[in-house]
Amino acid sequence: MFYLGLVTIKDRGFDLNLKIPNETVKRIDIDFLASALELEKIFEINTTLLQTHLKAFALHGDLEVFRYLAQMIKEHTGIRDYIYTEQTVKSMYLAYLSLTPYYVIKSEEELNKGFADILLKPFNPYVEYVGLMEFKFIKRGETSTQKKIEALVIDAKKQLDEYKEDELVQSYLKEGLKLQMVVVVFWGWEMVYCEKFDNNNKIREQ
Repeated sequence: MFYLGLVTIKDRGFDLNLKIPNETVKRIDIDFLASALELEKIFEINTTLLQTHLKAFALHGDLEVFRYLAQMIKEHTGIRDYIYTEQTVKSMYLAYLSLTPYYVIKSEEELNKGFADILLKPFNPYVEYVGLMEFKFIKRGETSTQKKIEALVIDAKKQLDEYKEDELVQSYLKEGLKLQMVVVVFWGWEMVYCEKFDNNNKIREQ
């Protein structure tokens, strides 16, 4: 992949760290991932319904798109053998959210000296909402207790609170866009939490 230009060297240490060089190559990589999953019959979704849910998020901040992807992950038993880490789940979200014409999807975007899991940057002028997502993950072999979920949610909320103060996010708000901050917790292949909260940190059930 390195010699084909699909990844480049990020930095060197004891280990060699690689990254996707630019947005164009990232789109190629993401399209390849989505096509490969569908070709192997591991993960197939209704892209028309996905676009409908993405539009609802762009215009109204609705969270159904994130729940729909979680439902598809849970229902496709073939994908479960691949889900061992948070990064696996997040990669699948990146692949399918990037099919949208409404957003540029950024992973590990540096915001206010931290790195947001997913930033949905408006691409279409009619988009009403900017999206900030933070993923938390509990391994399937661990017990998914309410106390553990709540601790992860609190941690995620603190991170999102810091990200929203970044100059880039604040510039969107000054332009009149709304910010939708979303916390998602997975227990292996199963979503156990998905909520949004507003800029005043008041949790709201979706």
